Amino acid sequence: MWLLALGLLIALAVSGSFSGRRYLDASEWVTHTFEITEAIDRVRTLAQDVEVGQRGFLLSGDAAFLEPYEKGRAALPRSLARLRRLTRHSPLQQQNIDRLTVSLGAKLAFAEETLRLKRVGGDYAALVKTGVGKRHMDDIRNLAAEMRRLEEKLLSERTERAAGAQRQTILMGLLGVATTLGLVLFSLLMVQRDLRELRVLSEDLAVAEKMFRELAENATELVLLLDGEGRITYVSPSCERLLGYLPDELAKLDPASMVESEDLAAARSWIRELLTQKGPIGLMSLRYRTKAGDLRWFDVNATILRDGNESTPTILLSARDVHERRLAQEALERKTGELATLSETDGLTGLLNRRGFAERAQASLDAARKAGQLLAVVFVDLDGLKPINDQLGHEAGDRALREAAQLLRQMCRAGDLVARLGGDEFAVLAHDLGEGGFARFRQRVEGGLESLNAQSNRPFRLGFSLGAAFFVPSSDESLDSLLKRADGVMYEEKKRRKATLGAV
Repeated sequence: MWLLALGLLIALAVSGSFSGRRYLDASEWVTHTFEITEAIDRVRTLAQDVEVGQRGFLLSGDAAFLEPYEKGRAALPRSLARLRRLTRHSPLQQQNIDRLTVSLGAKLAFAEETLRLKRVGGDYAALVKTGVGKRHMDDIRNLAAEMRRLEEKLLSERTERAAGAQRQTILMGLLGVATTLGLVLFSLLMVQRDLRELRVLSEDLAVAEKMFRELAENATELVLLLDGEGRITYVSPSCERLLGYLPDELAKLDPASMVESEDLAAARSWIRELLTQKGPIGLMSLRYRTKAGDLRWFDVNATILRDGNESTPTILLSARDVHERRLAQEALERKTGELATLSETDGLTGLLNRRGFAERAQASLDAARKAGQLLAVVFVDLDGLKPINDQLGHEAGDRALREAAQLLRQMCRAGDLVARLGGDEFAVLAHDLGEGGFARFRQRVEGGLESLNAQSNRPFRLGFSLGAAFFVPSSDESLDSLLKRADGVMYEEKKRRKATLGAV
């Protein structure tokens, strides 16, 4: 009996020791995982800064856009080295870092080549259109996400093992008490030993908590801890620099009051989803309101920390100020949109140019084929442009082209596409237009020409030659074929008119 009791007590002590060790390891793992995920985010952010700087310089030619590119390129080797050092005990993560290094090298080489072509006046746009740079960036993002998922999985496993260790300790304690009632003195001695171990464990946990706070207080990001009721329990000192609040001031606020009202519903849904799905980590872009009332963009990471008690999770928020980068990206996107519009517009008439017409007309053609709708392509030639240029000068010729473009736009419906293909050639893509509709369209155009030419003091007269090709939804005819057919009909009309005038 004594030997059995002694054996059970020894087993209880050993189990408690191992459980405490596993619990301490899990606490240390929280801090270690925080460092690794921050390092992963740092590498991904630097790669994004490189891409933003590259795109900004390519589109604008402004060397100011190269600042984030140069800073990101210079900082990437150090960040990769730190990430490799932090994950040195994980062969799988080391393999991921090798792949990430290759992708970053390819991305940087691609960016450098496009910048070189931009500086020497080469065709950098053709290289960009290959999509190689985007694929490299997608690889970098996917690898970073994969590495974060692996760290999250390891953290979850360690936490579960710690909870199991706690349960095991409790069970062994009950068994020991039930079987050693007669060994009160011996049990008290064992309890004292357990208390000493727990005191050491508490001291170790306090050290781990201190390390976490030192990391948070020296971080450039805003770090918040929220309890299960959404109350702020910790604020990093960086809040004063980022939002203008002292930590004590911010801790008294409702976290919802900090978030821009337009983002609040999405933020609440995001947190609920993380809690419901028990997902440990999430990322979202939010606008926080500063003490001065200004709004600033932050990329917010949310980590759900659980200690085995599922009803009382702790939410760790790490918010990185990306306001300037967000504004630069929005400005870049606006400029990109403006450049795209200019690339599709004829500068003289304001109509679509050949490229813009081809892209939009193809989309209309595909939609008409799927919906079984008719449409027509009308080829329009401005008659007599060369004599106007030769006799009255190119300024008069430009005026004739602008007047012709304005007249065609007035004669067409709002949904029709009107374009100047080049020189004196125009094209119209009209929806739901058959032969009868085209005859009425021709009459409107001729009436418009007659009214325009009847105006007094005009130095020239405008005239059009028109030809139409009608699209059949059941056919597989291409846009080029429709244009060629319409051009052929127009040419035959012009020949017949010349022949009639010659006979007269």
